[in-house]
Amino acid sequence: MNESHRGSPGLACSMLAAVALGTVIAGPAAASPAAGSPDQDYLVALDQGNLAELVAATRGEATHQGVCPDIPAMSPELFDDHSAAERDTTTVAASKVLVLPAAPGQSQIDQELATGTKTGTDFDHAWITMELGFHTDALAATQREIATGTDQAVVALAAKLEPVIRHHIEMVEAAAPNCSA
Repeated sequence: MNESHRGSPGLACSMLAAVALGTVIAGPAAASPAAGSPDQDYLVALDQGNLAELVAATRGEATHQGVCPDIPAMSPELFDDHSAAERDTTTVAASKVLVLPAAPGQSQIDQELATGTKTGTDFDHAWITMELGFHTDALAATQREIATGTDQAVVALAAKLEPVIRHHIEMVEAAAPNCSA
């Protein structure tokens, strides 16, 4: 993670507030583009997942709401990987003239907000659970895209991201015993 993102306890909360505010300002049309092909739907879901992960990784590192050292230790890698994935997603979407949402999905925002109200081991457990859920959902969608996608660029992106998502699941699962109450 870039040094500009480190050590700012209010950054995750500010990022989440900006994301939530963006959803309110942009309204349903920007947050939920008209359903297109399954390939486009995958790009939208991927984008929303990356945005949610950027907030979660920032909160995991910067806020120190929990007590488990594994969370701030893995958060910079999560941030960097999801930043790269977001750049790739945006590039592919732009080549398809697809406007991506400006915020995570409402369910992701709700999970982020619920996790953000916790501290100590409660935060650690909620964060680990949220991360496993986010990444498990992303892996299922990515595997589905690889198996059934029809747009070569989108399928190639999914294939590129699958091992990264698997690695993130392995990291979070390895930390779970240390970080769960």
